[in-house]
Amino acid sequence: MNRRVLITGARGNLGRGLVAAFGDSGWQVAAANRSNPTRASQSDSNEQRIELDLTQDAQIEDAASQFFVASERGDHVALVANASNREALATDWAELSRGSLHALFDVDVAGHFLMARAFAREAVKNGCTASILFMGSIYGCGGVHTSIYPEGMKPTPLQYCVVKAAVVGLAKDLAGRLGRSGITVNCLVPGGIEGGQPESFVRNFSALTQLGRMAKASEVAAVAEMVCRRQSAYVTGQVIHVDGGWSAW
Repeated sequence: MNRRVLITGARGNLGRGLVAAFGDSGWQVAAANRSNPTRASQSDSNEQRIELDLTQDAQIEDAASQFFVASERGDHVALVANASNREALATDWAELSRGSLHALFDVDVAGHFLMARAFAREAVKNGCTASILFMGSIYGCGGVHTSIYPEGMKPTPLQYCVVKAAVVGLAKDLAGRLGRSGITVNCLVPGGIEGGQPESFVRNFSALTQLGRMAKASEVAAVAEMVCRRQSAYVTGQVIHVDGGWSAW
């Protein structure tokens, strides 16, 4: 029996960490992005590539079908919903319009809901056990700590908090709807992940964690892989914090 995972938003900092973590643990990885370059992946040149625009219903259904072509009855499959419409994060809350808020919701919440539903249907049809993992954020469980952002660095925008809070509710509700079909649904809540931020921000953020530092993408990805394993089949409907103790104070 194989282990196969579909990861949306597989090219960003965390996305690359997820591809590496699952690949290194023996999963067959399908990387889904809005466009796929011809250059070989740095982590696994044999990974399946799927073009997926989460605003397009037909592409969502097609991505699910493509992924399950290689699946066999008894396989364990996982969906890691990691993509985000980064372009929709550029607007400050004071200028935020209905349209820009909808643009983010359309990908991060609506698109991933439709992807999860299509994935679950295919899993049941193909006789696979399955795990669905939504990527949340500490800013979906509490507001942005604006005081830690140094001058010249824009705080994480309000709309990001809104969609990440919605993802928590989505995971909890789907867990109840899909559990009797052998599908677990959880939400992973990472803290800040290091990735070229100003030193003053890193210092300020780190001071608010119990470990005194930001996360590495590989550390968050390792927990994601663990939660998606077949052996974690009794974990569902959970909001799992990987935040260095940020939420434990």
